[in-house]
Amino acid sequence: MNIEAIVVFLAATLLYVTNAADKTLQSNAYGADVVEAVVNVIRDSCLFADDRRFLRRLAFVESQDGLAPNTFRSGYYGGIWQIHENEFRATQNHSLLQSQYNLIVGRFGINWNAVRWQNLSKPLYSGIAAALFSIYRAAPYGMSWKLEEQGLFWGHNFHGGRPANNFTQMAAQIDKGCRTNQQLDLVFVMDTSSSLSSNDFTRATRFISEVVDGFEISPNKTQVGLLTYSSNARVEFHINQNTDNVSLNNAISNVTSSVPSIVPNVPGSRHTGLAIDKAITEVYSADNGARPGAVKVMVVITDGNSDDELNTTDAAKKAHAAGVVTFSVGVGNNIGKTELDNIASDPNCTHAYTVKGYDEIKFLREEIQKAICIAPLFITQTNSCLQEEFPPLAMLTGPNGTTMETNITESGNQDNGARGGETSTCVFITAGMSLCVLKLFGS
Repeated sequence: MNIEAIVVFLAATLLYVTNAADKTLQSNAYGADVVEAVVNVIRDSCLFADDRRFLRRLAFVESQDGLAPNTFRSGYYGGIWQIHENEFRATQNHSLLQSQYNLIVGRFGINWNAVRWQNLSKPLYSGIAAALFSIYRAAPYGMSWKLEEQGLFWGHNFHGGRPANNFTQMAAQIDKGCRTNQQLDLVFVMDTSSSLSSNDFTRATRFISEVVDGFEISPNKTQVGLLTYSSNARVEFHINQNTDNVSLNNAISNVTSSVPSIVPNVPGSRHTGLAIDKAITEVYSADNGARPGAVKVMVVITDGNSDDELNTTDAAKKAHAAGVVTFSVGVGNNIGKTELDNIASDPNCTHAYTVKGYDEIKFLREEIQKAICIAPLFITQTNSCLQEEFPPLAMLTGPNGTTMETNITESGNQDNGARGGETSTCVFITAGMSLCVLKLFGS
């Protein structure tokens, strides 16, 4: 059998490639997969990493991801994001956007001030224009996490004066959690030190419940563990203890109801490094349900600096080296950005988040869900999996030039011409630290 598919992954972002043609650079290309690819590559470039899901929502609101009949109408070149010519012109030669111009040249090889409006028929160009216009119009405060405030921003700035609920109602249609067949081992590490009130603890655990509600919990899909910490670290439940969404939500609720007895809250004690270490050595152990071929994601939620920043940084480095994609969520103003960035995986612009208080953490739900959904699998050994369960992104942890192979067994769907138990070989080849090429060969 010939090569069935070649998928190129760039800078931790999935870009679909068909016959060596990148759809994000094809005029009049459309669809959710194209939009997701553009949004991901723009965020991972750190051009508009703090868009708070606005760029993704905007594509659907403006053109239903390019599926609306008048998206590519005659004489109009605004593309999927429907950027009018005057809006596009506002993104060029603007002193406030100079750093963004430099980044676009460095990351995409595009001189933005030489781009023509007609180029926006290509999804990547339309997405960049929407990002730049949003950055310019949202300055100096940036984009809000709140969907209602994003609707107001859209109504005031995009084509002028439309009701905010037009945006919020349509955007809600795509905020539906994570749709993926990949296996995921997800662990939450939550700060319960003395600065956390019982109400804030309830808000934090409610946030965790809302995040995991977007995933299918089962031994073959997503598994979730929870660890709390202050002066000590305690595993509330391992990733293999709850095998469906109902039992998982019950387990999270039981943690909430027993908050006074969870961990002795010693004033000033916040051993974040200890907690991360325990998550890596104990929660992510095979004995407690960790799967070798599953994507591993850890979300650390804290409202203050750790007692020992060096220990925390060292623990985070161990997590990264172990192939665990790590997100940090800082709540309030008592934790420095440096520590959040050190905890987070690279690029930290898309892995480190901040909110003003626990009353705002709920607005992170969709952002965290989507970020987790596209987290990469860091391959450290040969492993087997079903082809339909293969993760959307695979990254090698070895040095440049490393080649790894893994067997993928296709399910036996006779109606689609597949032979039951047929095995394919995936060859992963590094071509620089940020580029990985996946080739699927039939046996």
